[in-house]
Amino acid sequence: MSGLFYANAGNPELLALIPVGTRTVLDVGCGPGDNARLMQARGLEVDGVTLSREEANVAGAFMRECFVADLEAGLPAEAKQRRYDCVVFSHVLEHLRAPEQLVREAAGVLTDEGVVLIAVPNVLNWRQRIDFLRGRFDYADTGVLDRTHLRFYTFKSAPDLIAQANLTLDHHSAPGGTPLWFLRRMAPKSFSAAIDAWGSKTLPGLVGGQILIRARRPRHP
Repeated sequence: MSGLFYANAGNPELLALIPVGTRTVLDVGCGPGDNARLMQARGLEVDGVTLSREEANVAGAFMRECFVADLEAGLPAEAKQRRYDCVVFSHVLEHLRAPEQLVREAAGVLTDEGVVLIAVPNVLNWRQRIDFLRGRFDYADTGVLDRTHLRFYTFKSAPDLIAQANLTLDHHSAPGGTPLWFLRRMAPKSFSAAIDAWGSKTLPGLVGGQILIRARRPRHP
């Protein structure tokens, strides 16, 4: 619908994985530039790719250039002619029919020390498991069961995207909130934060709300 598009506060947890020394970034599926705005504030030079000209017009304020392209057809030719220190996929791969092909193409535009960052929702988060046990698998406008999602990932399956692109896994986590129910309202925030950190580390497939991955080219001796 004209004048409307999905916007959010960006994904700071994913962007925290951008290595020191990174200068150029390709934000694939950039939307209206929520992540680009955060990266520009860090002094990074960002290009983006989105399907919507309307989104590109907004995102362009935070970028060097924003390409309009259908990712189902792969990266745009303009992006393939450049090299990037980092390629970001923040909650876009689950919307595609062949996401592994796009990750392979991303590997081809990396600099020698470049990395690919991926964030996808965890379909086996504890909240979703409860719904499944109750016999509920209802699509919605947002969230893990967004009706536009074509692929679903777990903590164990998400790294397959990296293996298929012949990249080396460098980071694999799933931050999220441990089920504390009423205790979260009563306990100090520091207590809840410590329990969330423990749960995310020890039971990432259960606690994690999103799965975060960083991968790089294989290092040869």
